[in-house]
Amino acid sequence: MPSTCPLEASEVTKMLEAPMQELVEMMHFTERVSEAIYGLLDEAQIYQRVKEEFEKAAKYDEGVFLRTEDRTRLKIIEFRIARPDKIGFLEKVTGISFDRFTLDPNKSETFQQVLSEGKTVHYRFEELIKEQAPKPVAYLVVKTLGFENVRGIMTPLRRHGEIISAFSMSAPNLAEYFAPSVISLATHISTALEIADEYLARTKMEKALAESEEKYRAIVENLPIFVAIYQGEGFRYVNRAMCEKLGWTFEEMTNPSFDPLPKIIPAKFLQLVKDNIARRLKENNIPPYEISMRRRDGKEIPVTVKAQNIIYEGKTAIEYIVTDISERKQAEAEKLAAISQMSKSIGHDLRNPLSSMKAAAYILKNENLSEKGREMLEIINLNIAATDRIIKEFLQFTVEPKLHFRETNINTLLKEILAQTVMPSNIKVLTSFGDTPKAEIDAEQLERALFNLVQNAVQTMPQGGELMIATETSGKSIHIEISDTGVGIPEENLEKIFSPFFTTKPEGTGLGLSSTKKIVESHGGAIRIDSKKRRGATITIELPITQPHKSRRRSSV
Repeated sequence: MPSTCPLEASEVTKMLEAPMQELVEMMHFTERVSEAIYGLLDEAQIYQRVKEEFEKAAKYDEGVFLRTEDRTRLKIIEFRIARPDKIGFLEKVTGISFDRFTLDPNKSETFQQVLSEGKTVHYRFEELIKEQAPKPVAYLVVKTLGFENVRGIMTPLRRHGEIISAFSMSAPNLAEYFAPSVISLATHISTALEIADEYLARTKMEKALAESEEKYRAIVENLPIFVAIYQGEGFRYVNRAMCEKLGWTFEEMTNPSFDPLPKIIPAKFLQLVKDNIARRLKENNIPPYEISMRRRDGKEIPVTVKAQNIIYEGKTAIEYIVTDISERKQAEAEKLAAISQMSKSIGHDLRNPLSSMKAAAYILKNENLSEKGREMLEIINLNIAATDRIIKEFLQFTVEPKLHFRETNINTLLKEILAQTVMPSNIKVLTSFGDTPKAEIDAEQLERALFNLVQNAVQTMPQGGELMIATETSGKSIHIEISDTGVGIPEENLEKIFSPFFTTKPEGTGLGLSSTKKIVESHGGAIRIDSKKRRGATITIELPITQPHKSRRRSSV
């Protein structure tokens, strides 16, 4: 038998060197394309840069076949071939416009494997063309463009996990072992497209947000109420109405050196506002409250303050909605003046006859009356007492009380009030008294206010329920919460619940809660109510621990 001559070692080396060199060149080419498209944020630019890199290399062809919206056809959105000068000739001869030409993926097993199964396929370019075009046209295209020996590798292009197109890389006799490099290049292109998508989405969102902010700012600037954004220890934004009413410019109020709290908040409300800021940053359910704001000229404006936590320029901030209630306060003052005048008449015109009625009833009590007569006398005495109570309520409401402050334990005061209250057996009392310091209060006046609140809470639970009383220290204030599970207060009544003469009780005068509010505010405190119909109510009182008075009684209870 004839012997087979073994290959020389040098020949084997040469046989291995060529494919290895081609593989290394392919890897370098993949790296160059990846670097070229890195940082591009536009889809068209990405495809164009890929095409340019293929043209520079002048060794490989490439194509990107994108699914149409209905996913039934493929559109050639990028195509680089070795002989682009022949395209015009082919379009004239075949009558086909390659820019508008679409492919049917269902006619090609290669496209099916890539697009439906996510596979990477090694294929003959000639066969792919024959699957998509009539034989005469396919033959002409293959011969004219020199595709007889061209082999390609096709792999999916993905966007956010979904296969959206097929990426093809081809060259004469392109070997199958180039597939990992082609897959790597397709992955880089997919990543670049995803980054471009995210950039476009973010750009659209930022544009929409900027437009929304611009519209919001235009609306806010023209509102008659005050709007401000407080962050850190100063204002980041104030609207036109607030600047005009308080007398400072926008630049002044938003300057980092402008310390707003001592400038625009009177001393008697300063601690209350500071405590609310501290609480607001921890919780977001603080009801509105009333204070005064100080203008640049020193005049004070009564306002209602509403606030909510927001994120402003990436950081937590507080947005304030402040309403000037000067007109309402003026109307209340006029009403109180009328009540005061009326009270004087009541005191003069009714108390004298009432005293005579009391004396007559006392004399009748010693007479030998029949049982029916005694019943009538009892009715007379009850109504005299009721009339006397109403007169007393009127007089107490219209006269500014002279407060005598002394250090008092709020928890002890509340315990005494509960001990004095006739509590129905179907009402459960729950207490949570914090470790609060003694506060400077007028114990008699505040006891009257708190007793009234406890009584109201009990009366809202005729079918039974829970009465909850809690205290806690917050900064330099003491918070008192009185909650019930009663019938609640309709939302439309919340704003007028503390107004004089407003009542939902057939036998009430409507002065109880007004008097309570007056007493709390005379202590430099604030009172607010949170309630919904049939869900009970919670009344919160904030009292300063110390009073800003020069002379105080130092006795303690």
